Amino acid sequence: GGGYNGSNNNGSGGNAAYHDNDDKYTKSSRAVRKLDIFPKTERDYTVRTERGGQLTAVGYVIMFVLIVAEWMTWRGLNG
Repeated sequence: GGGYNGSNNNGSGGNAAYHDNDDKYTKSSRAVRKLDIFPKTERDYTVRTERGGQLTAVGYVIMFVLIVAEWMTWRGLNG
């Protein structure tokens, strides 16, 4: 079979082909990460609260109402 036939003793569990490509993605991912104005916070620094969940739910409801209202207005003008 013409597959990978080399021995892999680096402890990566047979994923050596994936590690060879890491360098080319690392440079581009660093550039993209610099563009991220809202980076992910480490889990240790986040606190999930009931109030935060409630505000998220309220925000989703407001967005849904606004989207439906816009769609109904568009449909009324273009229907």
